[in-house]
Amino acid sequence: MTVQPDPAIPADPPSLAAFPPPDSLFGPEEAAETTEMPFIEEKAELIVETLQNFGIRSSVAHIVTGPSVVQFQLELAPGIKLSKVSGLANDLMMALAVLSVRVEAPIMGRRYVGVEIPNPNRQNVSLRSILQSAEFKDSNFTLPLPMGVMVGAGRLVRGLEEMPHLLVAGTTGSGKSAFMNTCIIGMCSRRTPEELRLILVDPKHVEFAVYDGLPHLLMAPISDPKQAVAALTWVVSEMEARSEVFAAAKARSLASYNAKVPRSEQRPNLVVVVDELADLMYMSGHEVEGLIVRLAQKARATGIYLMLATQRPSVDVITGLIKANIPARAAFAVPSQTDSRTILDMAGADKLLGKGDMLFYDSNTPRPIRLQASFVTEERTLEFVEHMRRIFGEPDYIGADAGDADTDEGADSDEDAGRSGRMRGFYIYNDSKLEDAVRVIMKTGIASASGLQRDLRVGYPRAGRILYALERIGVVGPSEASRPREILLDEESAIDALRRVKGGKT
Repeated sequence: MTVQPDPAIPADPPSLAAFPPPDSLFGPEEAAETTEMPFIEEKAELIVETLQNFGIRSSVAHIVTGPSVVQFQLELAPGIKLSKVSGLANDLMMALAVLSVRVEAPIMGRRYVGVEIPNPNRQNVSLRSILQSAEFKDSNFTLPLPMGVMVGAGRLVRGLEEMPHLLVAGTTGSGKSAFMNTCIIGMCSRRTPEELRLILVDPKHVEFAVYDGLPHLLMAPISDPKQAVAALTWVVSEMEARSEVFAAAKARSLASYNAKVPRSEQRPNLVVVVDELADLMYMSGHEVEGLIVRLAQKARATGIYLMLATQRPSVDVITGLIKANIPARAAFAVPSQTDSRTILDMAGADKLLGKGDMLFYDSNTPRPIRLQASFVTEERTLEFVEHMRRIFGEPDYIGADAGDADTDEGADSDEDAGRSGRMRGFYIYNDSKLEDAVRVIMKTGIASASGLQRDLRVGYPRAGRILYALERIGVVGPSEASRPREILLDEESAIDALRRVKGGKT
């Protein structure tokens, strides 16, 4: 008798082996270009000579070449005031015959003055170059953002959870939307849909359409301002529900809560990305501002974060309340010094070169850091979305009609209502009306979404989600065409089952 050998068992399932995605998914490696030394030496001599003409004695201590700018670090003679150098930016621009000059006086943490001019051999920064870097791969951030490459060619990676919200501004063509795309891919490439969920709001209809089908999405990309307001309202409700659950579990943050509960009850981080805030503010300014401010003030502790972008950083879009609650800012090229002061509280963004040239600061950086943001092509983004779908499957959208106030009379049945609002396990049992729904069903003997909508005074989609949750728990049976749902438990057993599912917390 021939003994058959045991089949080989793979070390990891194929789906897990493909995550995180390989670096090759984001394109080929790019060779770095160098700036010609004669150009650098000529400009260094001109800077020293021009400052000498204005009575400022200096010498060039270091020259740092970045992807988009060349920084000349000047050591001033004793007794020279920094304010005298700062006011000569336009004179230097004329003497050097360049498009832009930015003076950083002094360079943060050093005793030099920085004079930055455009790099004639400007280099693009691919997203792959940052994702494969040690700064990104070795970071311990929960939500890592590949910010870009600094002037000294160092890569900057920040965690959104430490910011904890980000405000982005820049004109058309400045690289703002490309930066948002790289941030989305950076987070999703390191976190599974169980760990991270996204809500993308795109009033321009074109920027986030490529992400439709990404498993990390909680809703399909939203382009209608009214749906965006409904989605923000739902996020606020989710924040309040999480706050109550965390308080009952004596947890101060999402990480501490997830460490205390079983995996089936753990909650994901939730990031809301808005590509054009101005459109929402013009449609429903007071309501949108109130929702954003509430989220910015309280959402961090519940694992909910905001990334807001706008083309027009004016005071009627980025209001004082929004600015006060979102300390982290990323400024791309803006048309005027007034816009720069609105987003950064200082001048500087009006001197940027566009196409990814940016200034960034948060609570860890007292002065803005100049970066060249990375970019990723649309083709690579589509390949990334398809790769994620092969690993994790299709997304489980909850629909933008998740708010209590919304009604959906177009749903034809309880099953349609449940499907339109169906969520993953860490959402469906959070509704505060579940016990009330059990009592209504036991009292009336009828389990239907329309009946719950009437008796509980909630929207039809929410009633459908409640009914779907009760079906999952085993209180009621499945919908069978025109036949009513079967009630499987009595009231006491149903309440006990519901509390067991919630972990004993009511």
